[in-house]
Amino acid sequence: MEFRYPFNNPSDWYEHHAYILTDLLKGYIRDVEFQIKSSIDNFEKNKEDIVLNEYPEYGCADILTFHQGIENQTWNLNAIFKEKFPSMQRSSSLISLFGFLENELDKLCNLIQSSTESSIEF
Repeated sequence: MEFRYPFNNPSDWYEHHAYILTDLLKGYIRDVEFQIKSSIDNFEKNKEDIVLNEYPEYGCADILTFHQGIENQTWNLNAIFKEKFPSMQRSSSLISLFGFLENELDKLCNLIQSSTESSIEF
């Protein structure tokens, strides 16, 4: 979706554009957090345990737990699905947000340039 500037005056940028974008960014952040919570819930509900060996005389067993092709003999599944993956998703989202904001600031610079008829290019 392309945002259009319904104005030609850069001094109106915050009131008519940036202020609205703030709501969109907040919504995006809420959605990312919802996705993270859903992924953690999915891990909790759908991780699978397989009994490899049973030792009834000792009252224990070797159990392999896995989720999405990742198993607990090599990895700490709680750390991966509850900490690492959410952290990676938040980091990716932050990078995307900065790219989005940079693009919006470029548009503002172009608006300033065209409204002032400046020969300076941004």
